[in-house]
Amino acid sequence: MSRSGELDPVFVRRLRQPQPPKRTRILPGPRLGSPTRTQKRALYVVAGAVALCVAIRLCQFALHPVVRIVQTGDQIRNLEVAIAREKSYNADVRSDVEYLKTSAGIEQEARRKGWVRPGEIAISVVQPAVESGPTAGPPGSRPTAVSHSPTFSDRIRSVVETCLAVLGQPHRTR
Repeated sequence: MSRSGELDPVFVRRLRQPQPPKRTRILPGPRLGSPTRTQKRALYVVAGAVALCVAIRLCQFALHPVVRIVQTGDQIRNLEVAIAREKSYNADVRSDVEYLKTSAGIEQEARRKGWVRPGEIAISVVQPAVESGPTAGPPGSRPTAVSHSPTFSDRIRSVVETCLAVLGQPHRTR
C-alpha cells in the first residue's frame, strides 16, 4: 500500500486517503431521556395551566378578606338604614299614642270606629258590589258590563261621581 501523495504504480494516479466509513444518520425517536419539541411544548402548556390555577387560588385567598370586609360594610349600612326607619316608625307611634291620650284623639278614634254623639246622624258610604249584567247598579247610573273587580281609576271615578251627586251638580259622561 502506498501513502497519500504517492502514485499508484498500476494506475498512475494519486491514491485517496482511506475515508472512515460513513455513518448513516438515524432520526431521533422518542427516548426517555430527551423529549421532542412537541412534548416540550405540551409540558410547558400543562405547567403554565397549573401555575395559572395556583396563582388564581392564591389571589382568591388574598382577596377573600377584602371581599368580606366590603360585604360587612354593606350589611352595616343596610342595618343602619333599617334602624333609622324603625326609629322613625317608633317616633310616629309614640306621637300617635300621645295624641290618642288627649280628648281630641279619643273623639277622632271613636268617630273612626263609627261612634257618634247624641243628636248626630252617622252616614256610612258603602260601595255596592259589582253585579254582572246590563241592569246592575242603582237607578239612573250607567250600566256596567264589566264583571271584574273595579280598578283604581274606576274607584276614583265612582268617588267623584258620588261627590258631584251629593252636591247636586250633574256629572259628565264620556
